[in-house]
Amino acid sequence: MSRTYDFTVFGATGFTGEKIAKLLSEKITSRYNGAFKIAISGRNYGKLEKVKATMDDTVSVDILVADVQDENSISEMTRQSSMIINCVGPYRYYGEQIVKSCVENGTHYMDISGEPEFIENMELKYKKAAAENNCFIVSGVGFDSVPADLGCIFTQRQFEHPNIPAYVESFLTVDTGESTGKGAGHYATYESAVMGFANQHKLKAIRKKAGSKRIPLVGGVRPRTLKPFYNTERKAYSIPFPGSDPSIVKRTQYFLHQKVSLFIYLTFSSFCRNKC
Repeated sequence: MSRTYDFTVFGATGFTGEKIAKLLSEKITSRYNGAFKIAISGRNYGKLEKVKATMDDTVSVDILVADVQDENSISEMTRQSSMIINCVGPYRYYGEQIVKSCVENGTHYMDISGEPEFIENMELKYKKAAAENNCFIVSGVGFDSVPADLGCIFTQRQFEHPNIPAYVESFLTVDTGESTGKGAGHYATYESAVMGFANQHKLKAIRKKAGSKRIPLVGGVRPRTLKPFYNTERKAYSIPFPGSDPSIVKRTQYFLHQKVSLFIYLTFSSFCRNKC
């Protein structure tokens, strides 16, 4: 089915959505000579016009007014788009409506969620339907989940078969704002983190319902460091990462190591039923 737009950035007036919309228009111009058509979407037409004014004017950009509280407007948006880039969070409150509509309309979906409960719940609920409608539902596509995920895979590939790493350590250094005078995040980020901590029991229930099997660990279980410690290589103090990166990386590792159905046969050129 032909679509009016190649990409629609939903939540384009938000902190991250505006940056994505602007960067997307620049990349389409510089790398693809404006070959793709974009729409930016949100609740407020006036604010969307201001965002459009900051985007590369050589790219075709339309404005779509849509609200997560208005199912018809969301359906209209997803029907017209080949891919939705969803920047409206917290996703536990506002994400499922978009995922559901994308799956129903066979539209690819992408978000920047850092909420493991939402990510794994959407997989549990919509994985089968998405496959049947030939669309991809991809969450956690942003900093810092992408560097963590690809960094782990890259590290694994540095070992020649049959050697594999026993474990991988990843360290994220955050500018706390001392050098810039600005904070290290924004309200929606902190709200998502707080709600994630408060609903950890729900994530455990989702995983139990999904019935995901544990993948075998190499070299036994390494004791997890739960307390702050001083990292001599980074020359800084470190704590266990409270965000979604561990969940994202583990999900990728799980799918990379899933067992496939295997049938082994022994082939003969002919059978001899009687004594030969």
